[in-house]
Amino acid sequence: MHQAEAIQDGKRLYAFEFLHATFGEYLVARIVAGELRDLAMVEALGSSRSRYSPPDYSYLRALLSFTPLSNRGTTIDYLTQLVSQLDGEMRANLGNLLKELFRITFAEPTSATAYAAYEPVELDLLGRLSIYSANLLLLVIITGGEVAASELFPKAGDAVDAWRRVAMLWRTSLPKEGWLWLATSLEVRRTTSADGRDVIASLPTSAR
Repeated sequence: MHQAEAIQDGKRLYAFEFLHATFGEYLVARIVAGELRDLAMVEALGSSRSRYSPPDYSYLRALLSFTPLSNRGTTIDYLTQLVSQLDGEMRANLGNLLKELFRITFAEPTSATAYAAYEPVELDLLGRLSIYSANLLLLVIITGGEVAASELFPKAGDAVDAWRRVAMLWRTSLPKEGWLWLATSLEVRRTTSADGRDVIASLPTSAR
């Protein structure tokens, strides 16, 4: 960080300039990771109560609905480092919560929350759904290492078809940088079992 100072009208004035271009990405990762940690803690507390109360994820949704985390690979790197600092149980709770949020994304495309008026950029509903779901996918993989399409689309008759439809949505609706990173950095492999066809998505070890 570079600091400059000057005297004007007898007052000392300061200006600061961050010299590293990735500082913004680090701030984004830190804010998102902090919210994930808080949600994991609330989820753990709520699941231990006789009356389960799901955590309020509206702030996370507001954070993740306007810019793909994959616009900058450095953001993914920072998030991976920060999430890896959570203990195993917390990551497991968080992974389950993120998968559930992904599942209900298209079932609940809009919701009235305290952050409904938050709109840093103008996007239509389809664009926001695309960005939000892609970001959730990345967070699920960062948290758990990999995820099967059948986990994300448990009610789909064919998990591979469901994955393909959502992937086409990302391809057509995500900003170019965000889509290119997903297309070139995610490792996607098909599997077959007694339950039918499936897709496993993960990040290479070098990206986690």
